[in-house]
Amino acid sequence: MTATAAALAGAARDARRAWDVRATAGAAVVAIASVAPLVVSSPRLEDVAAGLYLALAATGLALAVGVAGMPSLAQGAFMAVGAFTAAQLRIHGGLPTFAAALVGAAEALGEGFLGGYVGGGVQDVVAYLVALGFLAFAPSGLFGQQAIRRV
Repeated sequence: MTATAAALAGAARDARRAWDVRATAGAAVVAIASVAPLVVSSPRLEDVAAGLYLALAATGLALAVGVAGMPSLAQGAFMAVGAFTAAQLRIHGGLPTFAAALVGAAEALGEGFLGGYVGGGVQDVVAYLVALGFLAFAPSGLFGQQAIRRV
C-alpha cells in the first residue's frame, strides 16, 4: 500500500468515526432544502434561495476550517463572482432565476478550474475578466438598458 493510499484510508476512517447524528440531521436538512425550489411558489423562491446560498457558504467554510483545519476564504470569492454574474443576468438580462443561478455557478466553477492556469499570480483580474465576459452576453450588458427618450 502506497503512502497516498494509506493516507486516504486514514482520512476515510476518520470521517466515518466523526459522522454522528448531528451530521445526519444536517445532511437531511440540506437534502430537503435542495428540493424546495421544486415545491415553493415563485415569490418565496428568492427568499429560499438567499437562505440556501448562505447555508452553502457556511457549510463550505465549516468544512474547510473545522474538518480540514485550514482557514480559507477563497470559497467566498468564488461565490461572490458567481452570485454577481447570476444577479446581473437575472436583473438586467431578464433570465429566469434558476437559469441565472446555473450560469453563475458554471461561471464560478469555470473560474475555479481555469483561474490558476490562465491568471498565474493575478487571480483577481481573471475572476473579473471572466465575470465581465459572461455579462457581455447579457442583452442589456453590464450597466443595464439605455433609456431612449422620445420627444
